[in-house]
Amino acid sequence: MQQNFHTLDEILSQPDAWEDVIQRVEKDRNKLNDVFRNEEYEEVLFLGCGSSYYLCLSASRVFANFIGRKSTALPSSELLLYPDIYLKRGKSYLIVPVSRSGETSETVNALSYVRESYRIKSFAISCYEESSLLKESDACLILPRASEKSVVMTKSFTSMLLALELAIALSAEANDYYRELQTLPKLGENIIKRYKSFLEDFVKDLGCEQFVYLGSGPYYGLACEAMLKMKEMANLPCEAYHTLEYIHGPKSTANDKTLVCLLYSADERKWEERFLEELASLGTRNLIECEVSMDRIRKLSDLVVEIKSELSDFARGILYMPPLQLLAFYKAVKRNLNPDRPKNLSQVVTY
Repeated sequence: MQQNFHTLDEILSQPDAWEDVIQRVEKDRNKLNDVFRNEEYEEVLFLGCGSSYYLCLSASRVFANFIGRKSTALPSSELLLYPDIYLKRGKSYLIVPVSRSGETSETVNALSYVRESYRIKSFAISCYEESSLLKESDACLILPRASEKSVVMTKSFTSMLLALELAIALSAEANDYYRELQTLPKLGENIIKRYKSFLEDFVKDLGCEQFVYLGSGPYYGLACEAMLKMKEMANLPCEAYHTLEYIHGPKSTANDKTLVCLLYSADERKWEERFLEELASLGTRNLIECEVSMDRIRKLSDLVVEIKSELSDFARGILYMPPLQLLAFYKAVKRNLNPDRPKNLSQVVTY
């Protein structure tokens, strides 16, 4: 591959960005200890647009699992346009807006409105200081090493999600989970080294023109984000579903030109093994990401990406992203598209 792409550099540099996130969280540990622990808040609302919204879907599941209080992930436009559906007078909330640039119109405007009208506290995550979002927020965590030159979000997505997971672990006093998250940079580096060339070769012989991404629990938001990467970079039809939802109608479009990417979770092994048998009957091509595969999984798959992390489902998810980002990148290049300049898109959405 002759041309240099910012997108590829940013996918490959994610482990370094994660290491910086861990160091920043450690530095701000005292401040972050109580971000989500404060029982004054009855519900936490995670807000974002596009990739940041999908990030919030995963973060809200992590929050619910470790903190045990209600959490909701919303597209920022939902809260901006229909605040009374989601906010009830007399109930206390914490708003967690997420924006790579800190300038995304819906997110900034939604936060500004609810702060003024509902007197709600907020904790923001962004990659840029002095942004409009941070000026509206009561507290924030800035991740400058996660900023990107490319339009599509790759390392900013995983870095901001990792920051939220670390903050949740601190607030929940989930020490084992926190230690697991600290091992991600080294593990991510190994996964990228193992699969970079392998995925490039896989895409060369991949004739699929329709992509489906499946994941459940904390992996559903990751599946949505992986879907968006293929759609943004390669301009191909893509869909994302909760894993077992695929067999309730969507499978009607499956054929031998469909690649199904399953983010496999240990907690759902019984169901997902049966689901793989169903996929095999549809004639699709299948890519499985899992901790460690078994013979049965290999027989039902075209490609298995083994993470081999020895981490729990909630800690391992971020490691699933670099291979799926590379899949989209190489597919775009194969189609003679520039991943750095996706059609109709800009890095910051403002209006």
